Amino acid sequence: MKKLTKILLVIFVLATICAIILGRDVFNNIIISNNSITFNPTAKSISGLVLLILSILLGTYLYWKFVLALSFEKMVFFASVPIVLIYGILLFLLAYLSNLDNQYADFIKSLLNINTGSDYNTILWAILISIVFLIILYFNYLILCKPVNKLQHVVLRLGDGNIKDNNVVIGGGRQFKTIEHSLNKINNNYKTKDRYGKILALEEKNILPKQLYKFLGRDGIDIIEREGQVKKRGTIAIIKLSYDSKMKSLQEQYDLMNAYMNQISPLIKKAGGFIDKFLGDALVAVFARADSALDCCKNILNIVGEKNKHGRKNIYAGIALHDKDMTFAFVGEKHSVPTIVSSLEEVNKISEIGRFMKSKLIFSKSILDNLPLHYNIEYRYLGSFTSSDKKVMIFEDISIYPKPVFVSLRKNKNLFEKGVFLYNNKEFEKAVVYFEDALRSFPQDGASYIYFNKAKEKLASKLS
Repeated sequence: MKKLTKILLVIFVLATICAIILGRDVFNNIIISNNSITFNPTAKSISGLVLLILSILLGTYLYWKFVLALSFEKMVFFASVPIVLIYGILLFLLAYLSNLDNQYADFIKSLLNINTGSDYNTILWAILISIVFLIILYFNYLILCKPVNKLQHVVLRLGDGNIKDNNVVIGGGRQFKTIEHSLNKINNNYKTKDRYGKILALEEKNILPKQLYKFLGRDGIDIIEREGQVKKRGTIAIIKLSYDSKMKSLQEQYDLMNAYMNQISPLIKKAGGFIDKFLGDALVAVFARADSALDCCKNILNIVGEKNKHGRKNIYAGIALHDKDMTFAFVGEKHSVPTIVSSLEEVNKISEIGRFMKSKLIFSKSILDNLPLHYNIEYRYLGSFTSSDKKVMIFEDISIYPKPVFVSLRKNKNLFEKGVFLYNNKEFEKAVVYFEDALRSFPQDGASYIYFNKAKEKLASKLS
């Protein structure tokens, strides 16, 4: 029993006892004269009347709480008991009224037009009381059995499949609350099994990679199935493998590319990423985190480098990274794999710049913005471009080069970046000087060489 119920029960008992004690004062102050009734208010009579009303209201509430706590069959019985008792008492008083001789009985006889020696009006009032009793009993059963009707409706819906509503509501007493809780569990189990059934069906056919499901999440898969597409932010990588065109046959080229891809795919999966699509000699991979993507791409470059050392040096890997919002949707068959359907223009542009600059690993500023603070990375500013009225800054990871190259690039970092800023500001004459100094220090820097030549061309066209 709850604390509030205990307090109300104590108040009810005290109010009832006090109402009984003051009951005589209440009735003594009810004055009947000339077929009219008046109440003579005194302190005790008013107090007794208030306590009587409070006792009736609290008693009704507590009894209803008691009824709702019972099982259904007991609830129906005990909910009907007060109605039947009141009906029986009224009929008894009506039948015995003619034998009573006091002012209260006379007033009621006059009010109901009941005459001694004639039972006609008494029978009519008995019939009216019986009709009212049946109507009240009907509505009582209607209210009590309402949860049963809801239960039937819910069971029929569950029989046809899961209910779309998050919670099944039946109402009623404690027994129905237990049934309601069980039905919600059944409904949730239906939903869970249905959801996992769809996912397992895809996984059994090797259609839905676990990494893709983990990236999109259960909610993401549900949204795609419901709305056709879902938006998700992540790191996208374009990994391009360039091969030596001097290889003799297409089969030889295919076998070599396939061998490298077989080395790359496990590294992507291990980093929590997945391959979204293949684009000729390149693949598009997606990662949940920028640091995981960078670590994975460095491992790929190391693997490619090691594999080149033990064979012919005919594969060049170039990787571009960009963090952005991507839209995934099913394309083609109903049970196809969700794939990126949003534009890859920015990351494609970054990849083109990387190939032009002959850089191994380049990335946008969005990657830097999403790296953990403790992440250690050595990079230099490579330039920028405008996409959708938005400036995209590009950087190159210089730590993936052999140590002598890395040391030289880091030494020339300030010279190179100042040259790039001057080039972007169209101060080509000053830019040439910085790139010339950078090349004098490290002639093998391809990016400096390209910028140097481009700045010279701009100067030449300006002078002409």
